[in-house]
Amino acid sequence: MKKLFILFFILLFWNIQAQNQANSAWEGYFSFFKIKDIAAGDDLLITASENAVFITDIYSYEQEEITSLEGLSGDEISAITYIQDKDLILIGYDNGLIQTYDLDKKKTKTFIDIIQKPTITPEERTINNFYIYGDQVYISANYGISVLNINKAEFGDTFYIGDSGDKLAVNNLTIFEDYIYAATQGGGIRYSHISNANIVDYNQWQQLENGDIQYVFNFQNSLYSISNNNLKVFDGNSFSQLNNFQSEVKKVKTDDNYFTITFNNKVQVFNQQLNTVVDYSPNEFSPELNTAITFQESLYIGDDNFGLIETAINNNSSFEYLSPNGPLRNDIFSMDITQGELWVAYGEHDFYYNPYPLRKRGVSHLSENQWINIPYEDYPGDNRSITSVKINPSNPDQVYFASYHDALMEINNNEIVNFYTTENSNLDPTDSPAERPYAMRIGPMDFDREGNLWFAAGISAKGLIKFKPGDDANSFTKYDLTSVIPEPTSNQGFGSVATDNSGNVYMGAYKEGVIGFNAQTKKFAKIKGDGKNMPSKDVRALAVDHNNQLWIGTAQGLRVLYSPSQMFDNPNTSVNNIVFLDDDGIAQELFANLFITDIAVDGNNNKWIGSTSGIYQVSSDGQKTNHHFTTENSPLPSNSINSIKIDGTTGKVYVATQKGLVAFRGSATSAQDNLDKVRAYPNPVRPRYDGMVTIDGLMKNTNVKITDIEGNLVYEEFSQGGSIEWDTRAFGKHKVASGVYLVLLTSDDQSETKVTKIMIIR
Repeated sequence: MKKLFILFFILLFWNIQAQNQANSAWEGYFSFFKIKDIAAGDDLLITASENAVFITDIYSYEQEEITSLEGLSGDEISAITYIQDKDLILIGYDNGLIQTYDLDKKKTKTFIDIIQKPTITPEERTINNFYIYGDQVYISANYGISVLNINKAEFGDTFYIGDSGDKLAVNNLTIFEDYIYAATQGGGIRYSHISNANIVDYNQWQQLENGDIQYVFNFQNSLYSISNNNLKVFDGNSFSQLNNFQSEVKKVKTDDNYFTITFNNKVQVFNQQLNTVVDYSPNEFSPELNTAITFQESLYIGDDNFGLIETAINNNSSFEYLSPNGPLRNDIFSMDITQGELWVAYGEHDFYYNPYPLRKRGVSHLSENQWINIPYEDYPGDNRSITSVKINPSNPDQVYFASYHDALMEINNNEIVNFYTTENSNLDPTDSPAERPYAMRIGPMDFDREGNLWFAAGISAKGLIKFKPGDDANSFTKYDLTSVIPEPTSNQGFGSVATDNSGNVYMGAYKEGVIGFNAQTKKFAKIKGDGKNMPSKDVRALAVDHNNQLWIGTAQGLRVLYSPSQMFDNPNTSVNNIVFLDDDGIAQELFANLFITDIAVDGNNNKWIGSTSGIYQVSSDGQKTNHHFTTENSPLPSNSINSIKIDGTTGKVYVATQKGLVAFRGSATSAQDNLDKVRAYPNPVRPRYDGMVTIDGLMKNTNVKITDIEGNLVYEEFSQGGSIEWDTRAFGKHKVASGVYLVLLTSDDQSETKVTKIMIIR
């Protein structure tokens, strides 16, 4: 038994170490503006945003962020509390998951007990509230009450307190004079003595009041309830009304001196005499408040859009925004990056390219590790459901945003400079009689090598459009698609647009496969199926790699077109699937039946494939899967990938999911124009380092030879992009010995050479 325990400990240690090393390769860019709950203690404010937590020292204002990189699940948080004497944060989620985060040890522990109960449906699992009593935490949930022993880190009893022992949703509970009082949804207030040995028996729970009880709480040795937005007090036998708030109560918080009630657009704070000491309605923004708490004579308010706000209890004429810097939202739908400048948008359409209901959302810009947010209110007109972002690669300050209903917006130096609509430009509305007269469906965009912006428009005969930045509003060139889509109103939209080295334009359509346009001959072509080896007519992602090959992501798998321009001359052009041999030597199709959402190509021509099952990195030819990242083995907050973009200057891979943005610190950079910035890292390679050595700053097709100090060749490769990786082995066999190794570099045309060194210490 002792040996088994030691083995378990070693395996657990290795697993923790591996997880920590894996997470260190990632960065998180989460939004902290949608506040769900707030807790306080030890001069710390613990704030839960949508799926992350941040801690604020109320005196120094230093902050610590806790996200999926620290082990949080990425799911939506519903409740939070802080256990002061243990430096422990307790986090509850909508899906029933519970996690603790140890502030001292910086460790996360996950409890899946509620999720695993087969008798509790997903809708019943939501964690509504925590109540701490000694070493027990009473959990109010949509099925009843559970007890968690913090010292033992294990679940105890579960109380089903509905009639006949049925499940009954509990909004919150409190303990008053040794009785547990639970505010329920539809069952009034249920109560039982805390020391009742048979408390798990529903018959031991009695009822006060009827119907929905929003809150029950203990303040200054009195018991209060709120139902139908009426504040009531308990006299020992029944509840009598004190106040009617005339507004929907969203949250109640108490401390030793005050209790705080949050409404949608204001916060009221009451003192021990039940006098209103704060009646605060923010005038500086349109509030959508979720929660508020008093702490050390300050009032802290959580808004749905503007984050955490602080104002003084005795003087709320001024306030401070406290949320950490971050994007406006987590649900990023589209993004683009050029030369370290990342732009994101939050509009969206559904699976069928339906943008309704139209969403009023801003855009965000990450530059030099700082987020610059442009709220929707700054737009000069309606620009709802922005579904595509494109940065001008020759002018990174110029960015275009395409709405799936209203306008094409141009931003320059973080200022909106142009706003093209069907009313002030020669852009056309859709051909659908069901759409409003001015509505258009501008979708994905791409720049060609001549600096033209190409974009596709759904439900329109003239669905391919070209625009030269700098031209006037009536200079949009529109191309008729009816030769390849005879019924334009049947095509709801396009998943992707890509241009190749020859200036050809390719569009991935909803039910029309791949449509190509030769910009020189003005000729269209289409690969839809019907013997063309397309697994699906629904094409969601396109990418042209460094070899000018077109990679095609569909709703049911991956294809590649090795010479895409052939489709203009050969009407029978077929696409190719990638076949590889599995571990048993059996031929398999790469990503068969996988719903592919995006494709990006890194500096080494590797493909990053986004899907509904996480993100994959495969080799340049698709024969080897280098990585498969999911929520289980990485800090990805969701397995549903919306967008992937790669910063060619750093190799960093940005991954936008439905629940947040993360970045993988890749090493595959874009090819350089010369060898002036060649470097090798890590250098020196120290003992116990088992990773790859990266050599970057390379030109395309650079010949890389690595030799020992005596000139014996140990490795050779041609770069496809701006970097290569070496596993410090001699041609993939044994690891090389300690010593200095020469890296001999020669450009493709042999016009440039470079020599650098790598020191290896075993």
